Amino acid sequence: MKLTPIIILFFALSSCSEKTSFQDGQNPLEPKSLELGWVTSNPSVLNLDTISSFPLKVRLTGKVFSDERTNTILTFGILSKNGYSATTSDTFLITPMVPEFISNLSMTFDNSQLEKPEFFISVSKPDGRPVSTQTGIIKLEGYENSTSAIDSIRFSPADGVRIGERFSMRVYVSDQKGTANLDNVFVIGKRPNGTLQSPFDVPKTTIPGLYYIEIDVPQSAQTGTFTWTFYAQNKAGALSKPVIKFYQVRS
Repeated sequence: MKLTPIIILFFALSSCSEKTSFQDGQNPLEPKSLELGWVTSNPSVLNLDTISSFPLKVRLTGKVFSDERTNTILTFGILSKNGYSATTSDTFLITPMVPEFISNLSMTFDNSQLEKPEFFISVSKPDGRPVSTQTGIIKLEGYENSTSAIDSIRFSPADGVRIGERFSMRVYVSDQKGTANLDNVFVIGKRPNGTLQSPFDVPKTTIPGLYYIEIDVPQSAQTGTFTWTFYAQNKAGALSKPVIKFYQVRS
């Protein structure tokens, strides 16, 4: 299973939602009661083996019950056992007669930081005070099928390369079921100015577990530090945990 170049590595948080409009003069009020009702998510199941630090897009549909017409802050996020978290939010207008909402959200997070994570959603009053939270709105699967691991990565030259020169990557990979269970190794890159490179494969060699590539640095290449995130993928389609490396390109 090959990765297509639609995967994007570090994006800023963004969100958008479908809003309810009201006539002029109907100002939002501070509600006495505000409660999150039912919520459904699309997608409803995610496999963490196939998620890296690219924006996760979700469509949330549900109800927020309020005794007043009020601006409501909806926060969607992921919380890891080790304390790592990432969130994004949306604001919309809710009335007692129209409690329904639809929110399209986009969130980025670092998959390598996750340890027994859980997705959550909460609603807050206009002043930001959270009043109601739900967890488990997205069922998580992951890592249990991931039998591959990146053992080491070596660059040559080790300390960087100059414009117009050639360098190489050696990636050593293992798999609990044997190297025959490995499918491919690929890299997601970020240039020094923060723009993204298209993902590229590191070809397999005749040596089991060794993947190797040589790259000529073009004259048009940026100088500075490149950030590369390496993944190994087994024949079941599961990804290894990512390994991040930095490499210098000099003029």
